[in-house]
Amino acid sequence: MKMITIEEVYEKFTNNAYHNKVKYPSKPIRKCPKCGEVFKEGQKFCSECGVVVAELYEKAMVEYKKMLEEYQKEDLRTYHEFVKDALISTGLVDHKNAQKAFDYAWDKGHSIGYQEVFNELIEIARLIL
Repeated sequence: MKMITIEEVYEKFTNNAYHNKVKYPSKPIRKCPKCGEVFKEGQKFCSECGVVVAELYEKAMVEYKKMLEEYQKEDLRTYHEFVKDALISTGLVDHKNAQKAFDYAWDKGHSIGYQEVFNELIEIARLIL
């Protein structure tokens, strides 16, 4: 296990190392590419111009789901990297209450961001170590 210091974690925050660099995809809109008419679920043809819209939308949804999966995979990777670095740098990695400490820090800080979670975890580590 590679050691990392608290300062190195803060440097990773500065360099956006825990930031998901994959763009969140936009869900396809049910709109005819030819005339712009919005169509309903299950509608196979555009009622305005007759273009086959169902197949186009299905293809767009397949691509959207692929891009969403890539985004979620990168999001999970950066999250796990953050958790690992946070626990190692605070000295909690092998502590019997490491998960409880992280969960508490997460509850207190995740709405603000990973850095606030880390700040909370540092304070918890100072109390229990």
